[in-house]
Amino acid sequence: MNAPRVTVATATRNYGKYLEATIESVRRQTFTDWEMVIVDDGSNDSTAMLLMRLAAQEPRLRVVTANGLGISRAKSLGFQLARGQWIACLDGDDVWHPTKLEQQLALADADPELGVIYTGREWIDPQGNLIGTPECPPAPSEMLPTLFQTNPVCYSSAMLRRDVMEHIGLFDPRLELAVDYDLWLRIARHYRFGCVPEPLVQYRTGHGNVSRRVVDRLTINQSNQRQFLDRLGWRNLIPARILRQSWYHSYEALGYLFRGVHLGESMRWYGKALATGRGTVTVFRGILGAIFRWCKRQMIRSPQRAHEPTLAAENLPENR
Repeated sequence: MNAPRVTVATATRNYGKYLEATIESVRRQTFTDWEMVIVDDGSNDSTAMLLMRLAAQEPRLRVVTANGLGISRAKSLGFQLARGQWIACLDGDDVWHPTKLEQQLALADADPELGVIYTGREWIDPQGNLIGTPECPPAPSEMLPTLFQTNPVCYSSAMLRRDVMEHIGLFDPRLELAVDYDLWLRIARHYRFGCVPEPLVQYRTGHGNVSRRVVDRLTINQSNQRQFLDRLGWRNLIPARILRQSWYHSYEALGYLFRGVHLGESMRWYGKALATGRGTVTVFRGILGAIFRWCKRQMIRSPQRAHEPTLAAENLPENR
């Protein structure tokens, strides 16, 4: 059997209520020379029965059953099983527009040196309702400095050459969040990124504890950045002003996220933001807001509970 041009790689666990829509969005693609590899990492919902039924209907669908790999290893397994020249990333709760692959491959044909091609995205809620369309500017000529300021690459929009993956390596198995960001950093050191700015992916958001996940992502992203700069010795690749700006935005965001639940943590992160020498007015406003919110909480708490901590110290993220 000839290898397809594109392998769609999906790792999933307990996304049975979303997965059929995800698979159908691949089957509706105007570009048809694809295979889809789905790694089911120990689902205990309707996923297994759904995949059995759909695999019987769609010969281009390959299902691999695993158990407890974790998100990084499960995604890596999907990449390893890919036979296509291009690997298209897709999470088990997101949805593609019908022309996504066609438009990305047109850009790939026009610029064969591109290592990764991503698209714009729409945000949808758990019920599939559209809630926003963030701006998607053209891909910068140098992606690496941009990634230290923002991550424009939505995972389910990205398509990378298989030989790029073979050169750079797979997902870091130590990570369970922001696994794609670490991969983009490593790829951007060596390859150019391209962008189709049209929103061709519907990215589902609103699952679980969003604030908690944002805190975790911010701290993990900082760890990824520092590892990239220090352990790999590539600090000279990023201008100092961009590094200061990146640290500032992360610290200020963490100060803001903690301001309603833990004054000490909020002050710690705002203090780090001040130390970067940027955004002084914004940080002082954040500090005043955090103190005001803390005082308000103290006033409404009952005397019997006044001794209880607002957030257990063991649950706080560390600056990993």
